[in-house]
Amino acid sequence: MKTFYNDITIIFLTLNKVPKKWVPYHREMLEKAADGAPIISVSREPMDFGTNIIQTEPASAVNIYWQTLKAAKIATTPYIAIAEDDLIAPRKLAVEALEERFNKYPIDNAGGKNAGGELGKQWMEERLGVTLRKSVEFYTSDPVMYFQHIESIDPLNVNRKKRMSRIRALEIPYWGRSEDMIKKFV
Repeated sequence: MKTFYNDITIIFLTLNKVPKKWVPYHREMLEKAADGAPIISVSREPMDFGTNIIQTEPASAVNIYWQTLKAAKIATTPYIAIAEDDLIAPRKLAVEALEERFNKYPIDNAGGKNAGGELGKQWMEERLGVTLRKSVEFYTSDPVMYFQHIESIDPLNVNRKKRMSRIRALEIPYWGRSEDMIKKFV
């Protein structure tokens, strides 16, 4: 049963660095979760996956938000959801917030503060000195799986220094055993 999928666009960001054998499974699961909602893929390499945007800027944490802004501007639904992250937002509000950040901190602001950081986090917006916007924290009923891998954009993952989450499981409803998921990934 669809609830709000007619009102949302899924934005999928990738640097195309995950193992090639993972890609078909990843795509299958994302399409299943999207349940017919439009998908905008933002990738380093061309992909036949929804509406595809090729990213040419250097890979960085702030580039994630630059690519999100580009995709949100071409979405036509009232809401966007970022696959691979924890952001569902009114599209116009996300565009407004990201444009404010990049107007204040251009993406080429080498060595200075940058516009990176999750939307909706009050402490992040205070640190950046941008407009504080209301947000609501929510939790999904379906579990979320997170892979920490060295091809990630997160320097803590790359340097193998990221701490594991306090919440861990060997078997997760819907996804199955973690060891089976890792076999699909590596």
